[in-house]
Amino acid sequence: MIKLCKLRFKVINVYIAPDKEIEETDFSSLFGPHTLIIGDFNAKSKLWGSPQADKRGLLLEEMVDRHSAIVLNTGQATYLHYTGAESHLDVAIVDSASAALSDWSVLNNTMGSDLCPTVVNIYDRKPYVQSDSPPRFRLSKADWRKFKELCNETITVELIESSDNIDIINKNLTNAIISTAECCIPVTRPGRKKIKR
Repeated sequence: MIKLCKLRFKVINVYIAPDKEIEETDFSSLFGPHTLIIGDFNAKSKLWGSPQADKRGLLLEEMVDRHSAIVLNTGQATYLHYTGAESHLDVAIVDSASAALSDWSVLNNTMGSDLCPTVVNIYDRKPYVQSDSPPRFRLSKADWRKFKELCNETITVELIESSDNIDIINKNLTNAIISTAECCIPVTRPGRKKIKR
């Protein structure tokens, strides 16, 4: 059991040898709320990226479906044979409520093994990120009288007739409106917002 900031999480690490016979009950007992099941199942399924499914993979697929669990794998191979062939033998499974708070990745350094290490992150609170959205004018706080006066001063016939090129006229007019607005209308500041996972 791992205690995170807001919840307790059960982590089950699994290794099943390729020649071991597996029954449905062997898999079924692993599933539960706030549970991460991760390991080398030696099971193949298209659900986690294998080109072909085998009997064990189909049985595990059925258990995932029956327990409304989610496979976190992204389809990246986790086993590298010395011939260069790749396999998808490692699987990470979480309960459906935890899936939106979790992600899975494969490290590219095998550290001398034929298996690539996998990493599962479980976030028990929504992270904050700096907003990338541009500042917006707060129109409800505008000084419209001042805006109208400044527009009458800056947006003139001369501004529009200053060029024969429509793109230049458009740019000059846009710049005049924006600089006038910046004098009369407050803008929002980019802030932090919660990311939904």
